[in-house]
Amino acid sequence: MEKTNSHSEKVQRCNSIEKEGKSTCIRFLRCRIRIIAEFLLLAALLISWAVMGFKTQQSCPLSNAASCPVSRSTSSCVDGWIGYRGKCYYFSEAEGNWTYSQNNCSSLGASLAVIDTRQDLDFILRYKGTTDPWIGLQRGSDHHWKWTNGTKFNNLFEVRGDANCAFLTETAVSSSRRLTQLNKWPGATHPKHSARLPSPAGR
Repeated sequence: MEKTNSHSEKVQRCNSIEKEGKSTCIRFLRCRIRIIAEFLLLAALLISWAVMGFKTQQSCPLSNAASCPVSRSTSSCVDGWIGYRGKCYYFSEAEGNWTYSQNNCSSLGASLAVIDTRQDLDFILRYKGTTDPWIGLQRGSDHHWKWTNGTKFNNLFEVRGDANCAFLTETAVSSSRRLTQLNKWPGATHPKHSARLPSPAGR
């Protein structure tokens, strides 16, 4: 409000200088130029402030990334697939054991979901619904966890249980001893590929 009052006072002063004829043309022009310059500076500051506010809303803090919109083109994902962080996900309604589910994903040019980041895990937990889907994590004969793409598991999260095939529960990752356990499955892949996520049933 001070800025507005100050601005109004300057305009009134310039108008009074002009009306009273107490000033030369140069003094009058200086006053008008100063007002115009201040107006332009104020406008530039407001525009900068608005742009910075918009950019802040577009970038998400890591602690709240799950609630942020993802700005990516979903045109690279096939219909029925959900794009997130450069991958396309398909949440299957079919049930099958881990091997069946992985083979089903492979037939679509994808694999069971590989979870690289905490954001990926939060995304799948949010979209999996009430099912407990298989993920692309399996314990090898050397007793180490590996993803279906061959990379070693980096212990990003705890896998509960001592079985060989990993699946998601409501809030965690668990394992099943039985390759015959039937689950639905989410699959994931990079754009232009496909993947599904199945879930284990009958635990």
